[in-house]
Order: sequence, then C-alpha cells, then structure tokens
Amino acid sequence: MATPPQSTKTSLGQRLRARARERWPALTGVNVRYRGPFAYVDGQLADGTTLPLCRLLPERPHSPEAPVTPDELTALTT
Repeated sequence: MATPPQSTKTSLGQRLRARARERWPALTGVNVRYRGPFAYVDGQLADGTTLPLCRLLPERPHSPEAPVTPDELTALTT
C-alpha cells in the first residue's frame, strides 16, 4: 500500500489537533507519525507522558462485491 499524500497528512494532523483541543484538554499535544499507509497517533500530557491513542488506516472503497478478506481483517486489527 502506498503512503498517504502530504495534503492528507497535513489535513489529518490539523483535524486531530483541533479535536483534541475541543475534547481532551488534558492533552498538551497530538503527534501523528506514518509508516506505510498507517497513521499512528500519540497524545502528550503536561508531565511529558506520551500516550499511544490509535492507529488509522486510510479509507478504502467498500462494496458488497469486494468484502474485506480475512487477511485484510487481520492486518486491520493487529
């Protein structure tokens, strides 16, 4: 899988930081790093603690004719 374009990376970071300011005031920062198609999101607390928050995968088109395969499901859940 290809990496997301720079515009997507920028947009995702901006949206996550804005959401964190609204919903999680204890977070002093949100960091997004990329490895292949995945975005790994970490939150930072005032004391310097880094919390792993989630791993995101770019959305792919879904249709009844192309269900998620067991291999894809494993890749998404590990």
